[in-house]
Amino acid sequence: MILLCATKVKANMYVLDEDLFIGVPTEISANGVRPTKIEISDKKREQLQISMDAVKELNNAADEILAK
Repeated sequence: MILLCATKVKANMYVLDEDLFIGVPTEISANGVRPTKIEISDKKREQLQISMDAVKELNNAADEILAK
């Protein structure tokens, strides 16, 4: 079964500069959970990049709060 889930995505999968938990198509089976790379348009790739940047900003803000 493939669902859209927040999953740890390796940096090389969607041209990330680091591993990140983001919502991507994910295969869920008796063997576990694994992100499934799909071909996306340039427009969708731009939107994904905006989403990934927002997640990274929130992660950095949380790290700063927790460091205090």
